[in-house]
Amino acid sequence: DDWNRIDYIYDAYTTSHYNYTEFQRPPAEFSDVYSDYGEDTDGDGLYNYLTIEVGVNVTTAGYYQINGELYDSYDDYIGWGSNYTYLDAGDQTVQLDFDGIAIRQNEVNGTYNLKYLNLYDDCWHQLDYIYDAYTTSYYNYTEFEEPRPDAYEPDDNYSLANYISVDGTKQTHNVHIPGDHDWLKFNATSDESYTIETSDLGDQSDTYLYLYATDGTTEIDHDDDGGTGLASKIVWDCSISGTYYVMIRHCSSSAFGPETKYNISVTVNEAPTITFVPPTPANNSEVTVDYVFVKVTLNENGNTAILNWNGVNETMFGAEMNFYLNKTGLSNGNYTFKVYASDTSNNWNVSETRTVRVTLPDDTVTRDLPDSASAGATVTVNLTVDVESGATFYAIDETVPTGWTVTSATSGGDYTAEAGHVKWVVTSGAADTVYSYTVLVPADASGTYTFDGIYMFEGMTAEATILGDVNVTVAVPVLTTIIVDPAVLSIDVGGTQIFTTTTLDQYGDAISTTVTWDSSNTAVGTIDANTGVFTAVAAGTTTVIATSGSVNGTAAVAVSEANMTVSATPETINVSEATDITINVTDASTGAAIDDASVTLEFGRSVIASGTTVGGEYTAAGVNVTETGTINVSVTASGYNAGSATVTVGEETLIDHYDADNSGDISKDEAITAIMDYFDDKISKDDAIEVIMAYFG
Repeated sequence: DDWNRIDYIYDAYTTSHYNYTEFQRPPAEFSDVYSDYGEDTDGDGLYNYLTIEVGVNVTTAGYYQINGELYDSYDDYIGWGSNYTYLDAGDQTVQLDFDGIAIRQNEVNGTYNLKYLNLYDDCWHQLDYIYDAYTTSYYNYTEFEEPRPDAYEPDDNYSLANYISVDGTKQTHNVHIPGDHDWLKFNATSDESYTIETSDLGDQSDTYLYLYATDGTTEIDHDDDGGTGLASKIVWDCSISGTYYVMIRHCSSSAFGPETKYNISVTVNEAPTITFVPPTPANNSEVTVDYVFVKVTLNENGNTAILNWNGVNETMFGAEMNFYLNKTGLSNGNYTFKVYASDTSNNWNVSETRTVRVTLPDDTVTRDLPDSASAGATVTVNLTVDVESGATFYAIDETVPTGWTVTSATSGGDYTAEAGHVKWVVTSGAADTVYSYTVLVPADASGTYTFDGIYMFEGMTAEATILGDVNVTVAVPVLTTIIVDPAVLSIDVGGTQIFTTTTLDQYGDAISTTVTWDSSNTAVGTIDANTGVFTAVAAGTTTVIATSGSVNGTAAVAVSEANMTVSATPETINVSEATDITINVTDASTGAAIDDASVTLEFGRSVIASGTTVGGEYTAAGVNVTETGTINVSVTASGYNAGSATVTVGEETLIDHYDADNSGDISKDEAITAIMDYFDDKISKDDAIEVIMAYFG
């Protein structure tokens, strides 16, 4: 029982005689039937595979594994083929595909030998074996697919590395020859996290991934199968900005070909964005309760959120994209807070910092002052009384700057005005109110002046200083701004416009002053220096300027030629019939007649009449044109864009002939004239009927 040998016989026994055929046959065995052919799977005219069909005689249906090796005529190894498949009982054929690229790279023509042919069942029990199984037909190695490098080759060392973006864009690579290494590089930023991973692996792809430092030689990390399936994945936090290198190889040094393709990508692991959402108080806001509810939303699912409240960290409640925490039991004062949060990949970020002031209900008096005032002016001061505690009485003593005089005050409660003071005393029924008083600024005042005051409510143990504004800046009003109205003007030649100004001091208050008007381009428009009346002279642009001392304001003016309206009467005349044509020219905007306008009538290239308008009208007498067409009327006038009209010259119709008054209708007398012409044999019966029908129509 200790496995110590006790006895041994070298040639112990010879059995009876048996025929091997008396023993149980295996469930499957090779049938010594073979065939071969080249297979072009991508249609480029080259064989992707040399396929050898192996005959198998199956007595028991099931899953079987067949594999073998391919050698050239010099007995050099080319490649390995395998097929795991289900076979029904009977004579079956199993394909072994040998890679065409491997045959091409071997560079040997001739027949190829299938050797070391094995048959296994689904439990990997060897059922049959043939050492030298089959010799193929003759092939030229150039009939097979040649290696195809990916688009990024050559990239076999870090000095040949191609850049890859860090936005997750995928590059497609493959192992085109045994031992191929693909190098990439990317720019990384300190304090950022990156995911480097392979994906979309081909059927024969199994990647191994390396990350190298900026020198291209110092390894930072490596991974085999950290991704999905046989894909690789590295998650890395960058501490120093720079260009880093990635190398990808196949796990097998002999693997290559199109089915070893893979995608590689580099992605910045973005930290979550943290956004405060209601009811979180806004930054620098004031709350009047003893709690602050802080709530944040992330732009992705989060892992942890921590509220930093006045420098102390507390874990927030919530999950996924929403986290919250309610800070209670707060007293008066200022509080600062921010939120740290991480996503599910443990990328951390921090929110903006906010400050909130907690002001619990209290009895207060708050002063409201203007920021500035002019010397000699009267300033209005408001004191807002806020009774929150239920106090029934209070007293206020307001102190104005030395030399300033209180001129009036509202009479709420017991009001008293003293030199440099305003006082109110309420002995019962205290309620929220606003007191106002006015104070006269000395005429010689200049600089910043301070108001002071105290108040005390029922229940207070000490006087309190009036809250709110305390300072007013006083200066002599100085003209600072001139605003011209209108600021932009478009006007026709001959038009007028009155410009006005608004003048302001350094505080934005109106100040009285006199301005002088001017135009930068008097050829376009002039303006009365005193009244501000602008007159448009010619087309163009000019700037209207209002000046007082060293201060000025401007307005932009664009002057345009006016448009005219041109009409011709009549609009149609007959060929070879002398006709007076009247041209009317008026202002398109006002309808006023335009005098001294130049009028030209042209037929074809010939001027048939021309003249100038009087009272907006020009008549071309006895215009007689001997062919049909169009008379073009063109008109020009000073200060106006050119105008035009047309008169049509046509053949006289029968109806036109008898329409003596050119009314467009046949009157009774005109119809009778046609009848008389018929009886005088001047027109035919049909013509007479046409005129009569026009009368009745």
